[in-house]
Amino acid sequence: MALPRGEAGIPDLLPVVVGGPKSRDRASRYTLTLPVSPIRFDRLLLDTGAGFFDRVFRLEGKTEGGAVTTFLSGRLTRPIGDPRPVSLEVRRSA
Repeated sequence: MALPRGEAGIPDLLPVVVGGPKSRDRASRYTLTLPVSPIRFDRLLLDTGAGFFDRVFRLEGKTEGGAVTTFLSGRLTRPIGDPRPVSLEVRRSA
């Protein structure tokens, strides 16, 4: 998993450490640990060895002020036989 960047002096991809999954109420939770904090990003690339997937997801995080917010939600899908990473565009908060 990586965060695409591209700003001056910042690498194009930053690694993200993935912890989990932890399951509760029929939902799996993964913890993403960023290489630095705070960080602003606009895309998340999910690269997994799973042959295919189709799941509902919610990406939550803390804002600069410390409030927990949902940045993105929807479905993660990758068809059978498609090895490409899934790219998620993340809205920037005001």
